[in-house]
Amino acid sequence: MTVVDLPFLLIALATILVLRFTPLRTRRVEVLAVASLGFVASVTRSVGDAACLLAMAATGWFLMKALARHKRGWLLAGGIACVLAEFVVSRRVLPMTWDAMGPTIGLSYVMFRVIHLAVDAQGDELPAGLRLRDYVCYLFCYLTFLAGPIQRVQDFTAEAARPIRTTLRTALADDLPGLLGGTLKVTVLAGAAFTVFTWSQSPALPAALAHAVAWLSFTAWLYWSFSGYTDVVRGIGGLLDFHLPENFAQPFASANFLDLWSRWHISLSEWFKLYVFNPSVKELIAVANRPALTAYLGAVGYFVTFFLMGLWHGISLRFVLYGLCLGAGVSVNKLYQALILKRLGRPRYAALTRRPLYMAGARALAVSFFVLALGFLWIPGDTGPGLAWTAGGALVVLCVGLLVIAASAVKRIGVRIPLTRTMTIALCTAEAVAVLAYLLVGGPVPPLLYTYF
Repeated sequence: MTVVDLPFLLIALATILVLRFTPLRTRRVEVLAVASLGFVASVTRSVGDAACLLAMAATGWFLMKALARHKRGWLLAGGIACVLAEFVVSRRVLPMTWDAMGPTIGLSYVMFRVIHLAVDAQGDELPAGLRLRDYVCYLFCYLTFLAGPIQRVQDFTAEAARPIRTTLRTALADDLPGLLGGTLKVTVLAGAAFTVFTWSQSPALPAALAHAVAWLSFTAWLYWSFSGYTDVVRGIGGLLDFHLPENFAQPFASANFLDLWSRWHISLSEWFKLYVFNPSVKELIAVANRPALTAYLGAVGYFVTFFLMGLWHGISLRFVLYGLCLGAGVSVNKLYQALILKRLGRPRYAALTRRPLYMAGARALAVSFFVLALGFLWIPGDTGPGLAWTAGGALVVLCVGLLVIAASAVKRIGVRIPLTRTMTIALCTAEAVAVLAYLLVGGPVPPLLYTYF
Protein backbone atom coordinates (compact mmCIF):
# COMPACT_ATOMS: atom_id res chain seq x y z
CA MET A 1 0.00 0.00 0.00
CA THR A 2 1.24 3.46 -0.93
CA VAL A 3 -0.35 6.91 -1.00
CA VAL A 4 -0.91 6.60 -4.76
CA ASP A 5 -2.90 3.36 -4.48
CA LEU A 6 -6.62 3.50 -5.19
CA PRO A 7 -8.04 2.84 -1.67
CA PHE A 8 -6.03 5.66 -0.14
CA LEU A 9 -6.79 8.12 -2.96
CA LEU A 10 -10.53 7.35 -2.93
CA ILE A 11 -10.81 7.80 0.83
CA ALA A 12 -8.78 11.02 0.69
CA LEU A 13 -10.98 12.41 -2.09
CA ALA A 14 -14.16 11.38 -0.26
CA THR A 15 -13.16 13.10 2.98
CA ILE A 16 -12.15 16.29 1.15
CA LEU A 17 -15.51 16.42 -0.65
CA VAL A 18 -17.55 15.62 2.45
CA LEU A 19 -15.76 18.09 4.71
CA ARG A 20 -15.69 20.89 2.16
CA PHE A 21 -19.06 20.71 0.45
CA THR A 22 -21.62 19.20 2.86
CA PRO A 23 -23.17 20.11 6.22
CA LEU A 24 -20.97 17.37 7.70
CA ARG A 25 -18.02 19.80 7.62
CA THR A 26 -18.80 20.51 11.29
CA ARG A 27 -18.43 16.80 12.12
CA ARG A 28 -14.79 16.41 11.23
CA VAL A 29 -13.97 13.88 13.97
CA GLU A 30 -16.83 11.59 12.99
CA VAL A 31 -16.07 11.82 9.26
CA LEU A 32 -12.37 11.11 9.80
CA ALA A 33 -13.18 8.22 12.14
CA VAL A 34 -15.52 6.56 9.61
CA ALA A 35 -13.10 7.15 6.72
CA SER A 36 -10.20 5.80 8.78
CA LEU A 37 -12.06 2.63 9.78
CA GLY A 38 -12.92 2.12 6.11
CA PHE A 39 -9.27 2.52 5.17
CA VAL A 40 -8.10 0.11 7.88
CA ALA A 41 -10.65 -2.44 6.64
CA SER A 42 -9.36 -2.03 3.08
CA VAL A 43 -5.75 -2.81 4.07
CA THR A 44 -6.48 -5.52 6.64
CA ARG A 45 -6.34 -8.76 4.70
CA SER A 46 -6.85 -11.46 7.33
CA VAL A 47 -8.62 -12.28 10.57
CA GLY A 48 -5.23 -12.31 12.29
CA ASP A 49 -4.51 -8.74 11.21
CA ALA A 50 -7.87 -7.54 12.49
CA ALA A 51 -7.52 -9.45 15.76
CA CYS A 52 -4.10 -7.93 16.49
CA LEU A 53 -5.30 -4.41 15.81
CA LEU A 54 -8.54 -4.79 17.79
CA ALA A 55 -6.75 -6.38 20.74
CA MET A 56 -4.26 -3.53 20.99
CA ALA A 57 -6.97 -0.89 20.55
CA ALA A 58 -9.18 -2.47 23.22
CA THR A 59 -6.24 -2.82 25.62
CA GLY A 60 -5.40 0.83 25.13
CA TRP A 61 -8.95 2.05 25.74
CA PHE A 62 -9.51 0.08 28.96
CA LEU A 63 -5.99 0.82 30.22
CA MET A 64 -6.47 4.54 29.61
CA LYS A 65 -9.79 4.53 31.46
CA ALA A 66 -8.36 2.52 34.36
CA LEU A 67 -5.34 4.78 34.75
CA ALA A 68 -7.49 7.91 34.62
CA ARG A 69 -9.21 6.65 37.81
CA HIS A 70 -6.41 4.78 39.57
CA LYS A 71 -2.93 6.29 39.47
CA ARG A 72 -0.98 3.10 40.08
CA GLY A 73 2.56 2.55 38.87
CA TRP A 74 2.06 -1.19 38.72
CA LEU A 75 -1.03 -0.73 36.56
CA LEU A 76 0.86 1.47 34.09
CA ALA A 77 3.84 -0.92 33.97
CA GLY A 78 1.59 -3.95 33.57
CA GLY A 79 -0.49 -2.28 30.87
CA ILE A 80 2.56 -1.25 28.84
CA ALA A 81 3.98 -4.77 29.22
CA CYS A 82 0.69 -6.15 27.90
CA VAL A 83 0.74 -3.82 24.89
CA LEU A 84 4.37 -4.74 24.13
CA ALA A 85 3.52 -8.44 24.46
CA GLU A 86 0.67 -8.02 21.97
CA PHE A 87 3.08 -6.32 19.58
CA VAL A 88 5.69 -9.07 19.91
CA VAL A 89 3.09 -11.83 19.53
CA SER A 90 1.65 -10.21 16.40
CA ARG A 91 5.08 -9.72 14.84
CA ARG A 92 6.93 -12.87 15.90
CA VAL A 93 4.69 -15.55 17.38
CA LEU A 94 1.91 -15.26 14.80
CA PRO A 95 3.81 -14.16 11.67
CA MET A 96 1.60 -16.23 9.40
CA THR A 97 -1.38 -14.01 10.17
CA TRP A 98 0.38 -11.18 8.41
CA ASP A 99 0.37 -11.36 4.63
CA ALA A 100 2.51 -9.19 2.36
CA MET A 101 0.44 -6.24 3.49
CA GLY A 102 0.92 -6.92 7.17
CA PRO A 103 4.25 -5.24 7.94
CA THR A 104 3.13 -2.05 6.24
CA ILE A 105 -0.02 -1.44 8.20
CA GLY A 106 0.67 0.70 11.18
CA LEU A 107 0.69 -1.65 14.17
CA SER A 108 3.87 0.02 15.44
CA TYR A 109 2.26 3.44 15.24
CA VAL A 110 -0.87 2.18 16.99
CA MET A 111 1.39 0.84 19.75
CA PHE A 112 3.06 4.25 20.11
CA ARG A 113 -0.27 5.96 20.53
CA VAL A 114 -1.61 3.41 23.02
CA ILE A 115 1.52 3.67 25.19
CA HIS A 116 1.57 7.42 25.40
CA LEU A 117 -2.20 7.56 26.00
CA ALA A 118 -1.60 5.33 29.01
CA VAL A 119 1.31 7.45 30.27
CA ASP A 120 -0.65 10.67 29.79
CA ALA A 121 -3.72 9.17 31.51
CA GLN A 122 -1.64 8.34 34.55
CA GLY A 123 -0.21 11.85 34.57
CA ASP A 124 -3.61 13.53 34.10
CA GLU A 125 -2.49 15.01 30.77
CA LEU A 126 -5.26 13.68 28.54
CA PRO A 127 -7.67 16.16 26.93
CA ALA A 128 -10.84 16.64 28.95
CA GLY A 129 -13.79 14.59 27.77
CA LEU A 130 -11.90 12.26 25.45
CA ARG A 131 -14.61 10.10 23.86
CA LEU A 132 -14.53 6.74 22.13
CA ARG A 133 -14.96 8.36 18.71
CA ASP A 134 -12.00 10.66 19.43
CA TYR A 135 -9.96 7.64 20.46
CA VAL A 136 -10.86 5.68 17.31
CA CYS A 137 -10.19 8.67 15.07
CA TYR A 138 -6.81 9.30 16.72
CA LEU A 139 -5.71 5.68 16.77
CA PHE A 140 -6.63 4.80 13.18
CA CYS A 141 -6.55 8.14 11.32
CA TYR A 142 -5.88 7.11 7.72
CA LEU A 143 -3.50 10.03 7.16
CA THR A 144 -1.04 8.77 9.76
CA PHE A 145 -1.91 5.07 10.02
CA LEU A 146 0.67 3.70 7.59
CA ALA A 147 3.77 5.62 8.67
CA GLY A 148 2.98 8.57 10.90
CA PRO A 149 3.90 11.29 11.57
CA ILE A 150 3.40 10.61 15.26
CA GLN A 151 1.25 13.21 16.98
CA ARG A 152 0.23 13.49 20.64
CA VAL A 153 -3.48 13.09 21.31
CA GLN A 154 -3.62 16.60 22.79
CA ASP A 155 -2.49 18.14 19.50
CA PHE A 156 -4.60 15.80 17.37
CA THR A 157 -7.89 16.37 19.17
CA ALA A 158 -7.35 20.14 19.32
CA GLU A 159 -6.75 20.18 15.56
CA ALA A 160 -9.73 17.92 14.84
CA ALA A 161 -12.08 20.00 17.00
CA ARG A 162 -11.06 23.29 15.38
CA PRO A 163 -13.58 24.59 12.83
CA ILE A 164 -12.53 24.63 9.17
CA ARG A 165 -11.43 28.20 8.57
CA THR A 166 -9.74 28.22 5.16
CA THR A 167 -11.45 28.07 1.79
CA LEU A 168 -10.64 25.21 -0.57
CA ARG A 169 -9.04 27.71 -2.95
CA THR A 170 -6.68 28.95 -0.24
CA ALA A 171 -5.91 25.39 0.83
CA LEU A 172 -5.09 24.40 -2.75
CA ALA A 173 -2.72 27.34 -3.13
CA ASP A 174 -0.99 26.54 0.16
CA ASP A 175 -0.88 22.75 0.16
CA LEU A 176 -1.12 21.47 -3.42
CA PRO A 177 2.57 22.21 -4.19
CA GLY A 178 3.70 20.08 -1.26
CA LEU A 179 1.26 17.31 -2.16
CA LEU A 180 2.44 17.18 -5.78
CA GLY A 181 6.08 17.39 -4.76
CA GLY A 182 5.56 14.50 -2.35
CA THR A 183 3.85 12.45 -5.06
CA LEU A 184 6.83 13.06 -7.33
CA LYS A 185 9.15 11.81 -4.59
CA VAL A 186 7.06 8.70 -3.85
CA THR A 187 6.74 7.69 -7.51
CA VAL A 188 9.47 8.99 -9.82
CA LEU A 189 12.39 9.67 -7.46
CA ALA A 190 11.80 6.75 -5.09
CA GLY A 191 11.07 4.52 -8.09
CA ALA A 192 14.37 5.40 -9.72
CA ALA A 193 16.31 4.89 -6.49
CA PHE A 194 14.60 1.56 -5.79
CA THR A 195 15.33 0.38 -9.34
CA VAL A 196 19.02 1.17 -8.86
CA PHE A 197 18.98 -0.56 -5.48
CA THR A 198 17.38 -3.69 -6.99
CA TRP A 199 19.92 -3.67 -9.84
CA SER A 200 22.78 -3.42 -7.33
CA GLN A 201 21.67 -6.74 -5.79
CA SER A 202 22.39 -8.59 -9.05
CA PRO A 203 25.80 -10.19 -9.68
CA ALA A 204 26.51 -7.69 -12.47
CA LEU A 205 28.76 -5.54 -10.26
CA PRO A 206 31.88 -6.30 -8.21
CA ALA A 207 30.87 -6.97 -4.61
CA ALA A 208 32.44 -3.83 -3.12
CA LEU A 209 30.93 -1.51 -5.74
CA ALA A 210 27.57 -3.28 -5.48
CA HIS A 211 27.53 -2.67 -1.73
CA ALA A 212 28.38 1.00 -2.16
CA VAL A 213 25.69 1.52 -4.81
CA ALA A 214 23.16 -0.35 -2.66
CA TRP A 215 23.96 1.67 0.46
CA LEU A 216 23.49 4.98 -1.36
CA SER A 217 20.43 4.00 -3.43
CA PHE A 218 18.70 2.37 -0.44
CA THR A 219 19.13 5.56 1.56
CA ALA A 220 17.82 7.66 -1.35
CA TRP A 221 14.80 5.37 -1.74
CA LEU A 222 14.08 5.40 1.99
CA TYR A 223 14.29 9.20 2.17
CA TRP A 224 12.24 9.93 -0.95
CA SER A 225 9.64 7.29 -0.10
CA PHE A 226 9.23 8.34 3.53
CA SER A 227 9.54 12.12 3.18
CA GLY A 228 7.37 12.00 0.05
CA TYR A 229 4.70 10.06 1.93
CA THR A 230 4.82 12.69 4.70
CA ASP A 231 4.49 15.52 2.16
CA VAL A 232 1.46 13.83 0.59
CA VAL A 233 -0.44 13.22 3.84
CA ARG A 234 0.41 16.71 5.11
CA GLY A 235 -0.88 18.10 1.82
CA ILE A 236 -4.13 16.14 2.06
CA GLY A 237 -4.44 17.21 5.67
CA GLY A 238 -4.02 20.82 4.56
CA LEU A 239 -6.86 20.41 2.07
CA LEU A 240 -8.98 19.31 5.05
CA ASP A 241 -7.63 22.26 7.07
CA PHE A 242 -6.11 19.63 9.37
CA HIS A 243 -2.42 20.28 9.96
CA LEU A 244 0.05 17.49 10.68
CA PRO A 245 3.59 18.00 12.05
CA GLU A 246 6.62 18.12 9.79
CA ASN A 247 8.72 14.96 9.82
CA PHE A 248 11.85 15.90 7.84
CA ALA A 249 13.95 19.07 7.79
CA GLN A 250 16.91 18.68 5.40
CA PRO A 251 18.44 15.75 7.33
CA PHE A 252 21.48 15.47 5.06
CA ALA A 253 22.49 19.00 6.00
CA SER A 254 22.86 17.97 9.65
CA ALA A 255 25.79 19.38 11.61
CA ASN A 256 26.40 16.07 13.43
CA PHE A 257 24.74 12.73 14.21
CA LEU A 258 22.67 14.16 17.07
CA ASP A 259 21.48 16.97 14.83
CA LEU A 260 20.53 14.44 12.16
CA TRP A 261 17.97 12.92 14.52
CA SER A 262 16.37 16.29 15.07
CA ARG A 263 15.81 16.42 11.29
CA TRP A 264 15.05 12.79 10.30
CA HIS A 265 11.71 11.28 11.36
CA ILE A 266 11.28 14.22 13.73
CA SER A 267 8.03 13.00 15.26
CA LEU A 268 9.60 9.64 16.19
CA SER A 269 12.62 11.32 17.77
CA GLU A 270 10.38 13.71 19.70
CA TRP A 271 8.24 10.82 20.96
CA PHE A 272 11.25 8.89 22.23
CA LYS A 273 12.68 12.06 23.75
CA LEU A 274 9.48 12.79 25.67
CA TYR A 275 8.54 9.26 26.76
CA VAL A 276 11.91 7.47 27.03
CA PHE A 277 14.92 9.81 27.11
CA ASN A 278 13.65 12.53 29.48
CA PRO A 279 12.26 10.23 32.20
CA SER A 280 15.20 7.81 32.05
CA VAL A 281 17.85 10.55 32.28
CA LYS A 282 15.89 12.28 35.05
CA GLU A 283 15.89 9.03 37.01
CA LEU A 284 19.62 8.45 36.39
CA ILE A 285 20.46 11.97 37.58
CA ALA A 286 18.34 11.51 40.70
CA VAL A 287 20.02 8.19 41.52
CA ALA A 288 23.57 9.43 40.84
CA ASN A 289 23.03 12.80 42.55
CA ARG A 290 26.28 14.15 41.05
CA PRO A 291 25.85 17.17 38.75
CA ALA A 292 29.31 16.64 37.23
CA LEU A 293 28.06 13.38 35.70
CA THR A 294 25.01 14.90 33.98
CA ALA A 295 26.52 15.00 30.48
CA TYR A 296 27.75 11.40 30.78
CA LEU A 297 24.40 10.20 32.10
CA GLY A 298 22.86 11.96 29.12
CA ALA A 299 25.07 9.85 26.85
CA VAL A 300 23.78 6.70 28.60
CA GLY A 301 20.22 7.92 28.13
CA TYR A 302 20.85 8.54 24.43
CA PHE A 303 22.28 5.05 23.98
CA VAL A 304 19.30 3.35 25.63
CA THR A 305 16.79 5.53 23.76
CA PHE A 306 18.24 4.97 20.31
CA PHE A 307 18.86 1.28 20.93
CA LEU A 308 15.14 0.94 21.71
CA MET A 309 14.35 3.02 18.64
CA GLY A 310 16.23 0.49 16.54
CA LEU A 311 14.31 -2.39 18.12
CA TRP A 312 11.01 -0.63 17.43
CA HIS A 313 11.61 -1.21 13.70
CA GLY A 314 11.66 -4.98 14.20
CA ILE A 315 12.56 -7.82 16.53
CA SER A 316 15.53 -9.70 15.07
CA LEU A 317 19.32 -9.62 15.09
CA ARG A 318 19.53 -7.08 12.26
CA PHE A 319 17.47 -4.58 14.26
CA VAL A 320 19.51 -5.23 17.40
CA LEU A 321 22.62 -4.34 15.40
CA TYR A 322 20.88 -1.32 13.87
CA GLY A 323 19.85 -0.13 17.33
CA LEU A 324 23.38 -0.64 18.65
CA CYS A 325 24.72 1.48 15.78
CA LEU A 326 22.24 4.28 16.46
CA GLY A 327 22.92 4.15 20.19
CA ALA A 328 26.69 4.15 19.69
CA GLY A 329 26.51 7.04 17.23
CA VAL A 330 24.48 9.41 19.41
CA SER A 331 26.24 8.50 22.69
CA VAL A 332 29.73 8.95 21.21
CA ASN A 333 28.59 12.23 19.67
CA LYS A 334 27.30 13.40 23.08
CA LEU A 335 30.48 12.33 24.89
CA TYR A 336 32.61 14.10 22.27
CA GLN A 337 30.63 17.31 22.75
CA ALA A 338 30.98 17.08 26.54
CA LEU A 339 34.72 16.48 26.41
CA ILE A 340 35.54 19.13 23.81
CA LEU A 341 33.37 21.71 25.60
CA LYS A 342 35.27 20.99 28.79
CA ARG A 343 38.59 21.32 26.98
CA LEU A 344 37.93 24.34 24.75
CA GLY A 345 35.11 26.15 26.50
CA ARG A 346 31.87 27.21 24.84
CA PRO A 347 33.14 30.23 22.81
CA ARG A 348 36.09 28.37 21.25
CA TYR A 349 33.97 25.29 20.55
CA ALA A 350 31.32 27.44 18.87
CA ALA A 351 34.01 29.07 16.73
CA LEU A 352 35.37 25.63 15.78
CA THR A 353 31.97 24.38 14.62
CA ARG A 354 31.64 27.40 12.30
CA ARG A 355 34.80 26.58 10.34
CA PRO A 356 33.88 25.35 6.82
CA LEU A 357 36.26 22.39 6.83
CA TYR A 358 35.12 21.25 10.27
CA MET A 359 31.46 21.64 9.28
CA ALA A 360 31.93 19.62 6.08
CA GLY A 361 33.86 16.87 7.88
CA ALA A 362 31.32 16.58 10.71
CA ARG A 363 28.42 16.52 8.27
CA ALA A 364 30.06 13.90 6.05
CA LEU A 365 30.89 11.71 9.05
CA ALA A 366 27.32 11.92 10.43
CA VAL A 367 25.60 11.15 7.13
CA SER A 368 28.08 8.40 6.21
CA PHE A 369 27.59 6.68 9.57
CA PHE A 370 23.82 6.84 9.16
CA VAL A 371 23.96 5.45 5.62
CA LEU A 372 26.19 2.57 6.76
CA ALA A 373 23.93 1.82 9.75
CA LEU A 374 20.95 1.55 7.39
CA GLY A 375 22.77 -1.37 5.76
CA PHE A 376 21.54 -3.61 8.58
CA LEU A 377 18.01 -3.14 7.23
CA TRP A 378 18.76 -4.67 3.83
CA ILE A 379 22.11 -6.52 3.74
CA PRO A 380 21.39 -10.29 3.53
CA GLY A 381 22.04 -12.18 6.73
CA ASP A 382 24.58 -14.49 5.07
CA THR A 383 26.78 -11.57 3.96
CA GLY A 384 29.72 -11.60 6.33
CA PRO A 385 32.34 -8.91 6.93
CA GLY A 386 35.08 -8.74 4.36
CA LEU A 387 36.20 -6.84 1.29
CA ALA A 388 32.65 -6.02 0.22
CA TRP A 389 31.87 -4.36 3.55
CA THR A 390 35.21 -2.59 3.93
CA ALA A 391 35.63 -1.34 0.37
CA GLY A 392 31.92 -0.62 -0.08
CA GLY A 393 31.83 1.35 3.15
CA ALA A 394 34.92 3.32 2.14
CA LEU A 395 33.28 4.22 -1.17
CA VAL A 396 30.16 5.39 0.65
CA VAL A 397 32.17 7.64 2.97
CA LEU A 398 34.06 9.05 -0.02
CA CYS A 399 30.88 9.70 -2.02
CA VAL A 400 29.10 11.33 0.91
CA GLY A 401 32.14 13.47 1.67
CA LEU A 402 32.32 14.71 -1.92
CA LEU A 403 28.58 15.40 -1.99
CA VAL A 404 28.76 17.37 1.25
CA ILE A 405 31.67 19.48 0.00
CA ALA A 406 29.89 20.12 -3.30
CA ALA A 407 26.65 21.03 -1.53
CA SER A 408 28.50 23.38 0.83
CA ALA A 409 30.15 25.12 -2.12
CA VAL A 410 26.80 25.50 -3.91
CA LYS A 411 25.20 26.86 -0.76
CA ARG A 412 27.91 29.51 -0.37
CA ILE A 413 27.54 30.78 -3.92
CA GLY A 414 23.84 30.05 -4.37
CA VAL A 415 21.10 32.66 -4.52
CA ARG A 416 17.63 31.91 -3.28
CA ILE A 417 15.01 32.84 -5.86
CA PRO A 418 11.53 33.43 -4.41
CA LEU A 419 8.84 31.62 -6.37
CA THR A 420 6.15 33.80 -7.85
CA ARG A 421 2.59 32.55 -8.28
CA THR A 422 3.22 31.88 -11.97
CA MET A 423 6.41 29.97 -11.20
CA THR A 424 4.61 27.90 -8.55
CA ILE A 425 1.83 26.98 -11.01
CA ALA A 426 4.41 26.04 -13.64
CA LEU A 427 6.33 23.91 -11.14
CA CYS A 428 3.16 22.13 -9.95
CA THR A 429 2.13 21.48 -13.56
CA ALA A 430 5.54 20.06 -14.39
CA GLU A 431 5.45 17.78 -11.32
CA ALA A 432 1.95 16.54 -12.17
CA VAL A 433 2.91 15.86 -15.81
CA ALA A 434 6.08 14.04 -14.73
CA VAL A 435 4.14 11.79 -12.33
CA LEU A 436 1.40 11.02 -14.87
CA ALA A 437 3.92 10.29 -17.61
CA TYR A 438 5.87 8.02 -15.27
CA LEU A 439 2.77 6.06 -14.29
CA LEU A 440 1.46 5.85 -17.89
CA VAL A 441 4.68 4.30 -19.16
CA GLY A 442 4.49 1.72 -16.39
CA GLY A 443 7.17 3.13 -14.11
CA PRO A 444 7.44 1.09 -10.89
CA VAL A 445 5.97 2.59 -7.73
CA PRO A 446 8.16 1.16 -4.99
CA PRO A 447 6.68 -0.20 -1.78
CA LEU A 448 6.47 1.88 1.35
CA LEU A 449 9.51 1.84 3.59
CA TYR A 450 8.35 -1.09 5.77
CA THR A 451 9.23 -3.64 3.12
CA TYR A 452 12.56 -4.19 4.90
CA PHE A 453 11.21 -3.89 8.46
